[in-house]
Amino acid sequence: NLLACSDRHIRSVFEMLERQEHRIEFTGGFEARNLKAWHVELLSGISVKQIFFAYDVPEKYESLAVAGKMLSELYSFQSKRLRCYALCGYPKDTVKKAEQRMYQIVDAGFWPMAMFYRGDEPVKRTEDWRNFCGVWTQPIVMNSVVNKYIYGQRRRN
Repeated sequence: NLLACSDRHIRSVFEMLERQEHRIEFTGGFEARNLKAWHVELLSGISVKQIFFAYDVPEKYESLAVAGKMLSELYSFQSKRLRCYALCGYPKDTVKKAEQRMYQIVDAGFWPMAMFYRGDEPVKRTEDWRNFCGVWTQPIVMNSVVNKYIYGQRRRN
């Protein structure tokens, strides 16, 4: 996680990225609680294709929401540059809880990407889990579901 590195190292990496001719992808899953205003300033100086954050447990939601707000000044939701991995299918997880996390990610300003737990005791892939995967791991399907959700939120407000 780049954001966990020293300030000096982060600045060096961004100096190098400023010289790149292609758009940058941060696919490692930034830790939202480590995002600072000066990181956002550095991001504004490079061409970004996408940035992935990670949301594994509900206790990390507030940090994700703060990061989304900070980054919304640089990237619109519809640009799909802000992405977020969400761990799903770990012991005691349910489809309902996982789906709620996906919508929380959207509410925080990120496009979700389900990542399935592959540890010692993964949840069995029932029909409900297969349906969940069909939505939250396929961008075309997810796009439709997310846009319906956003439209529904705006109509209620």
